[in-house]
Amino acid sequence: MKRYIIAAAVVAVVIAVSFAGCSHYTVNERNPDFDAESGYRFDALDAGPDNSDALFICLMFSGGGTRAAVLSYGIMEVLRDTVIRVDGRERRLLDEVDCISSVSGGSFTAAYYGLFRDRLFNDFREKFLERDIQGRLARRLFNPVNLFRLASPYFSRTDLAAELYDRDIFDGAGFNDLESGGRPFVILNATNLGADRRFEFTQEYFDAMGSRLDSYQVARAVAASSAFPFLLTPVSLENYPVADGYREPWWYKNALDPENWITPRYNAAKNLAVYLDKGNSHVHLMDGGLSDNIGARAIMDAFDRGFIRTRINRGEIRRLVLIVVNARTGGEDRLSRSEKPPGLITVAAKT
Repeated sequence: MKRYIIAAAVVAVVIAVSFAGCSHYTVNERNPDFDAESGYRFDALDAGPDNSDALFICLMFSGGGTRAAVLSYGIMEVLRDTVIRVDGRERRLLDEVDCISSVSGGSFTAAYYGLFRDRLFNDFREKFLERDIQGRLARRLFNPVNLFRLASPYFSRTDLAAELYDRDIFDGAGFNDLESGGRPFVILNATNLGADRRFEFTQEYFDAMGSRLDSYQVARAVAASSAFPFLLTPVSLENYPVADGYREPWWYKNALDPENWITPRYNAAKNLAVYLDKGNSHVHLMDGGLSDNIGARAIMDAFDRGFIRTRINRGEIRRLVLIVVNARTGGEDRLSRSEKPPGLITVAAKT
């Protein structure tokens, strides 16, 4: 009898070690050839019949957990129900939305609408807003099989969360699905923990990393965008050599001139330089709210030198509308009334 118990224990240990040894986060694919016209970038997206550049609308969804997702969902309902007339035609204001930049909790709403459009109003509440996602994640964390997987240094709590989001919310969709759906251009923002800079899941960033975004799972990008420190862990990417034929953006070299150090373009160039430096072999991403909690910087960059500026210069945009959906609450300042310095948990909640 003892022999059977020992044998069973040995088998269990072998299985556990196997799970731990085989568990690894999803690796982004290397891109062998550079193509400035393809991949998930604004200019590659179809505008559709109900979208006119004359009225150009960009939404910014802030962080703030489920509260941010609920608020951004409510704004989408209002845009859906608002009818306007453009070029003599009536259309929903929602159909005129050209881009959405989001962080953290707002990224769930942005990504879901980008993938599934009006399905957002049919099942997003049931699949996410009214569902105990945190409870489901906690149960997965304490599943014995997953405990063994988490023993691997290359598999983390956020990887488990990404699997849950992929299966239960985003139906296994990749960025190729976002691209095929056309506008709006959804920019999911995270924070590069090593460089302490904003990171966006767009092909321009992945070009600098020598990588393909189209095959990457949307759920992993959302997991990175919403990976709140302490509760979750970073999402990691490989930083490969740039693809054959890669060309830096037209604005990049001039922007690095030290005389331009106070300009937004200089900051953007320094940001891109992080990924062009191949001594940085990996990128570790966390909650986008750590670097920009309202998702505004991506839109500011597009206005400064990107797809918004291009269309303004060509005279295509006659009205530019920017809508910031900020889920931050204006709570009473109680910290300043106490002599005792705030503790670790309070500081984490405030940041």
